[in-house]
Amino acid sequence: MLTPKQWRDRYIQILTLIDQSLNSRGCPPTLESMSTSLYLSKASVQVALVHMQRAGLVNWDRHRPQSLWVTTDGFRLYEEATDDDAKK
Repeated sequence: MLTPKQWRDRYIQILTLIDQSLNSRGCPPTLESMSTSLYLSKASVQVALVHMQRAGLVNWDRHRPQSLWVTTDGFRLYEEATDDDAKK
């Protein structure tokens, strides 16, 4: 079982992957590419994404492939994390 800090860190890793993919390819990453990048199973990434959706950090259209997007709250968390890293 992950601690709240470990969940937050995983969320930030996923948000980072989404940001990098949108900047480099113009579309969100696939579940498979996220699982490969994070060295996690696809099921673990899917569970994290569902938790993130429930927390209001990301959303997607389940009827469209690669329709994952980051919400305002997700951007806020990502910016806080990158600001914290810059201060270190």
